[in-house]
Amino acid sequence: MTGRHWWLVAQVLFSLKTVDIRRILTHADYSKLSKKQLQDL
Repeated sequence: MTGRHWWLVAQVLFSLKTVDIRRILTHADYSKLSKKQLQDL
């Protein structure tokens, strides 16, 4: 159950993080970001 609870928390945090990333990227120059940096996000 602990692992499952962690997975739910991780999904929520990931979705919030993705929204923040999208918001940041709308103001960022995509050409300056390498694929590795995007993967690390």
